Amino acid sequence: MSKCSVQTVWILQSDGADVPTRDREFEDRIVPSVRALPGFVQGVWARSTDGQRSYNTMVFEDRHSADALIAQIETNKARSAAAGVRLESLQILDVIVYA
Repeated sequence: MSKCSVQTVWILQSDGADVPTRDREFEDRIVPSVRALPGFVQGVWARSTDGQRSYNTMVFEDRHSADALIAQIETNKARSAAAGVRLESLQILDVIVYA
């Protein structure tokens, strides 16, 4: 079985959003919950320099583990939207190599 990555792009709304609280929630709850998923290998969470988008890549041991993240994202869509974060794109990709 090959490793899989989940790549997401999120739109970060700033109008009416409590950005400091959203950032704390991200660091204190979201990243640790992704790292705790079975099969998690590594992740990179990056934000555009204008603060409008978040680009994320998380690598998992297999497709089943990647699907667990997809389920977590789906479950939390309403909570994300309430925090001013909207999913723009999501892809599952086969990992060829990583370093």
